[in-house]
Amino acid sequence: MWGWTFLVLAAAFAWQTRRVGPRLALGQVTFLALLVPAWAYLGYQSAGIELQFTGVPVDAKTAIGFVGLLVCATRPRQLFAWRLTWVDLAVALMAVVHVLADWRADGLSAMPLLRAFGEWVLPYAVGRATIQSVDDLRALLPVAIAVTLALAAVAGFEALLRVNAFEWAYGNRPIEYMPRHMSRWGLKRAYGPAKHPIFLGMMLLMLTPWAIYAASYARRGHWASWWIWTPVAVVFGIVFTVSRGPIIGVAVALAVAVYLLFPRLRKPLWGVAGVIVAVLLLQPRAVLETLHMSSGESKWRRTRQVEIDGEMKRFSGTEARLYLFDVYGEALRRAGLLGFGTEAVTGFPVNVPVGPENVETLKSVRFIDNIYVLTTLRFGYLGLVALVTLLGASIVDWWRRTTAARGAPAFCAGATGALAGAAIVMLTVWMPHDFGFLILWTAGAGSGLRAGE
Repeated sequence: MWGWTFLVLAAAFAWQTRRVGPRLALGQVTFLALLVPAWAYLGYQSAGIELQFTGVPVDAKTAIGFVGLLVCATRPRQLFAWRLTWVDLAVALMAVVHVLADWRADGLSAMPLLRAFGEWVLPYAVGRATIQSVDDLRALLPVAIAVTLALAAVAGFEALLRVNAFEWAYGNRPIEYMPRHMSRWGLKRAYGPAKHPIFLGMMLLMLTPWAIYAASYARRGHWASWWIWTPVAVVFGIVFTVSRGPIIGVAVALAVAVYLLFPRLRKPLWGVAGVIVAVLLLQPRAVLETLHMSSGESKWRRTRQVEIDGEMKRFSGTEARLYLFDVYGEALRRAGLLGFGTEAVTGFPVNVPVGPENVETLKSVRFIDNIYVLTTLRFGYLGLVALVTLLGASIVDWWRRTTAARGAPAFCAGATGALAGAAIVMLTVWMPHDFGFLILWTAGAGSGLRAGE
């Protein structure tokens, strides 16, 4: 199945390379690869759409991205605008810290080099090579919108009819992340081609800039008039995942985009933001209880409890994220500059030092659902600085381009909002390749646009 999928993508890339050149062809097949599940074969009923190369997972996006970059490299003038940006340096720092941390923890080997390249450099390089002008954004828009609407439609189909269309084609999704038929708010939680509903929601969040860009075209009377509704379709697609984080993330993304595109609305937006901050500061417990009730876990007959620092506390998906700082407090303090390495935080339970009172608790906290906590444990304080710098520099880069980019302010505002929303949501989720690829691709696209000026 993996081989056939890759051959189809490779054939599409070869065909489009002859028509539009390798850079745009690479962008087109990258979007098509988003429709290929990133499920790894774990020994039970599953299709196996992710291979392991010397221990490094390789899904469709990674494989076709690598091949596309090799083809583009045969035409070096088309591969990159070689002017360096701050985001380039941040990605390089992230990759270097990754390698040093893993070498320090597990000894010298080639695997950290391959893993760092595939995890950080390759997705970023694909975005940077693909987008070098506003014309590139415009050329990719039809494919991007088709894929975005397909994902949103599949999410609605799955939530309402309780059937995952991708499982028809690729076999059942592994249930290592969540049961196959989880419901909330009367809807089946849609996960589409991703491993978890949150991941699908984050994928759609990172595709929001394309929806906003399409709507701006339709608003000016260009291309299809129904494109004006594409942001609405994306919002509904995210709602169908019934994942609170991405729903909050897309609200942030749209608010930031509106703030940048419509100056007259900035004061009302500041007022709304002030009210939200005041509620969070003055009524944190009420907010937490509302989130807990919205998860549906309050309806369970038996409330789960876990011991934290010798005290029994209610345990739910909402509260588990807050307990991370208690459970891993000792490990975070001892992480040092380079952390404990990738292998130490891979698998369950993770192999990091915790206080003796939290050893049993660690068995209940199955995932480290906070990319900043996970990065600190994995790569230490240097890794955290590199990640925050990468995200922050990308957000600022797109923000500044909102007024500088001719013909694409809507996309730039949308990218600013999507990255800002993702950075906030990742306080509650780690960054798997499902949507992490799109985050880094968007960061790379911003650098490519800036360097190509």
